[in-house]
Amino acid sequence: MDDVARLLQLVVNGAASGCIYGLIAFGFVLIYKATEMVNFAQGEIMMLGGFAAYTFIHQFGLNYWVGFGLAIAATAAFGFLLDAVVLRRVIGQPQFAVVMLTLGLAFIFRAMAGLAWTYDSVGFNTPFTNKTVHVAGLVLGEDNVSIIVGTLIGSVSIISEAIHSGMDLLAAIIAMFAVKKSHLPADDVHPFGHGKVESISGLIEAVLIFIASFWIIFEAINKLTSAQEVESPGWGVAVMFLSAAINYFVSR
Repeated sequence: MDDVARLLQLVVNGAASGCIYGLIAFGFVLIYKATEMVNFAQGEIMMLGGFAAYTFIHQFGLNYWVGFGLAIAATAAFGFLLDAVVLRRVIGQPQFAVVMLTLGLAFIFRAMAGLAWTYDSVGFNTPFTNKTVHVAGLVLGEDNVSIIVGTLIGSVSIISEAIHSGMDLLAAIIAMFAVKKSHLPADDVHPFGHGKVESISGLIEAVLIFIASFWIIFEAINKLTSAQEVESPGWGVAVMFLSAAINYFVSR
């Protein structure tokens, strides 16, 4: 029984680490879907968010939740400025230029963090530090449990992004076939050409957007107004990855 309990505890610890990496991957997909570029500086931006939390909570002595909120706001503001001032200017450039730019930014952010907070390991206490939860004979760290629960609670956002990704993928495929069809020369059945195919595809894409919007609103209201078990967002993440991959090849 001790071996089984130890195994289950290791599974929970591994699941917590997996949730962190899953959220990072989720961030890569969201950034790519929003900007059509892969940001290799994302990990360093997350690092800066962690150091911001360390500054607010540990160095300034703020309440954990206040510092947590301020760190999120500061990281979001930094990301917005980085996108507006730097990344927007390379949209449309070759992917190699984007890769080199974001890799260079990653090195710069890493060096700035080292100068500002030193290269030593730092940390701060949270409401879950050194606390445990006893479940059916298992002793689980509250920090690991909070990571897993926090990831699963966000499943509505993951599901909504999966719906958006799926609709976006379908729209991209429709647009690809519509463009190819519209360039066909006129024939006996279509003496004025096939240009209206693009208009029809635009109408279909608009309908898909409305369907996705109402679906997401329905899911959100349903989750807010009824007590339900948290759903696993695994399929949502899989749909987003598949959509991102296929969209990349379709765009080529």
